Amino acid sequence: MKIGTLILFCCFCVIASATAQCDSDFDSTLKMKIYSYVDEMPQYPGGMDAVLLFILKNFNYPNQETLQGSFTLEFIVNTEGNVTNAAVRGKKSIELSPAENEMLKVVLKMPEWKPGKCSRKKVPVRMYLPIRF
Repeated sequence: MKIGTLILFCCFCVIASATAQCDSDFDSTLKMKIYSYVDEMPQYPGGMDAVLLFILKNFNYPNQETLQGSFTLEFIVNTEGNVTNAAVRGKKSIELSPAENEMLKVVLKMPEWKPGKCSRKKVPVRMYLPIRF
């Protein structure tokens, strides 16, 4: 029974991924369609462990009066795999703490990602990266 359930589950996953829809919205500031979910999401070389290692190697916590707990970065991985339009979710640039500004600099230094794809076509994808100290 367990093997039959596992095979049925695997078949369902293959069918679901083959018929997956790509979600996108038109970004009026960028004047282009930005995807939030695609058939093949962007991938950092080496995976999420490598993202964390890159951040640890490149982030220098700035001197500031209070230790900041957490925030979420958002950025776009464009069709060439470059990180662009990095921002702290829910904040304007003038509201950013020194730690948030430093993290934005680090994210923009990242090497190229493998671009996301919708129906085998490379598309820009908005990504979110929660940061906790």
